Amino acid sequence: MFNYSIKTKAILLVVLVAILIFVIVFVRYNNSRSNDLELVQQVKTLANSLEDYREKFNAYPVAEKTDVEQILNITDKGFNSDGDLVYFVKNFKWVGGATYMSDGKQYAIDFSLNNPWDVWSIAKMSGGDCRMATNMLMQCVDKP
Repeated sequence: MFNYSIKTKAILLVVLVAILIFVIVFVRYNNSRSNDLELVQQVKTLANSLEDYREKFNAYPVAEKTDVEQILNITDKGFNSDGDLVYFVKNFKWVGGATYMSDGKQYAIDFSLNNPWDVWSIAKMSGGDCRMATNMLMQCVDKP
């Protein structure tokens, strides 16, 4: 029934391998884009918590360049302290790296995305560097 020549079998095998490689690349690319979106959402969650904190205390929690992974919670007592009011609780694993810094009057959360995103003006396939800043303003630039 399937009495193909060796040449036909070889061609079919090459086509199958090419399709498999394409599917693997496609899935990895989509996973990478999903990770970018999840990281942006995580940064927005932290930024929203910082804005809520500022509403109450008229200042942001002060910190020099701090890895966001180290921020376990934000309460009325500041970072990683037990308090009566809770503004942020890290109940997730960060999907990418980010750093937080604030002088109390303004803040910035720096992070990188790994894919191009028209909505954030990232055109390069290598992604871009982004900053979420005071009042939840997000800006990105292409990686050099």
